[in-house]
Amino acid sequence: MPTTVRILIVEDHPIFREGLLRVLSRSRDYTVVGEAADPSSALALVRQLRPDLILTDMKLAQGSGLDLMSALKRERIAVPVVMLTMHKEEGLFREAMDSGVQGYILKDNLSTELFDCLSAVAAGETYLSPQVSSYLVRWRKAGQQLEQAVPGILSLTRMEREVLRRVAANKTSREIASELFISEATVSTHRRNICTKLDLHGPNRLLQFAMDHRNEL
Repeated sequence: MPTTVRILIVEDHPIFREGLLRVLSRSRDYTVVGEAADPSSALALVRQLRPDLILTDMKLAQGSGLDLMSALKRERIAVPVVMLTMHKEEGLFREAMDSGVQGYILKDNLSTELFDCLSAVAAGETYLSPQVSSYLVRWRKAGQQLEQAVPGILSLTRMEREVLRRVAANKTSREIASELFISEATVSTHRRNICTKLDLHGPNRLLQFAMDHRNEL
C-alpha cells in the first residue's frame, strides 16, 4: 500500500461529494487528487493524474460507474476501483463484479466501512459490504453446480465466459463486441466455440442455454 493513497472521486451530487472529501480529510493515509461528475471527465483526470484508486458512484447523471470501468478497460488503464451504491439488487452487484471492481460498498454503510474498504483495495484485496457478500457466495456455489452438470463449462476460456454472460443478458453480437472491445467477427467465433464445447446444436440453442443458466454463469 502506498504511503499516501491518491484518490480520484467520481460523484455527480455535490453535497455527497463534499461529504466524501470531509471524511477522507480525516486520515493522513489518503489524499483526494481530483474530482469528476461523469465518466468522460473522470477518464480525462485518470490520464492526467494517474490516481492510485478511484472511488465512484454506481449511478451518475451522465453515465455510470460501469461506463467508467468499460472506458478504463478500453484504454488498458489498470487502477483499482471502489463502487458506491445505494442499491442492493443482486443483478447490479454482479454487473459490478463482472466489470472488475475491487470494492463494493453500500452507501448506508459508508461511515463504518469506507476506510476498511480503501485499505483493503489499496493493498490489492477485494472488499464487499457484508449485505452483498452473500451474493458472491451464492453465485460461486451456483457456478460450481453448473460445472458439475455441464463439464464443458470448465473448458471455456475467460473471453468465452465473458461472451456467454452477455448472451445471457440478451445482448447482441454488436453490443458484446463494443463492451469487450473486440470485433463482431471475433464474437461470432467465440459463440461457435462455446456451442462446440457445450455441445449445443440448432438455432438459438446458445441463447436458450445462456438464459436458462444466467444466474449460474
